[in-house]
Amino acid sequence: MASTEVRVRAYGLVDFTRRGYLVTQAVVLGVTVLLLVGAWLWKPTGIWASNFLFANLFWFFLVILILELVETGVMLRKFDLKKRAR
Repeated sequence: MASTEVRVRAYGLVDFTRRGYLVTQAVVLGVTVLLLVGAWLWKPTGIWASNFLFANLFWFFLVILILELVETGVMLRKFDLKKRAR
């Protein structure tokens, strides 16, 4: 009997295999880390510093990174639960 790969639907939109999800998350987390480092190195001056978003860009990307890590944990748990239910 051939076993099929476990598939989990993310956000109710996209079916992922565990491998496909991990590849996608590796890219997303990599880009987020690059943006976080860029925001840490870039200090806005002039009119950029007066904008709330640009003045707090590092913190926004840090929150996004934390939320992505939480989402990764939740999705990996979904994969494990679905695999055990088989």
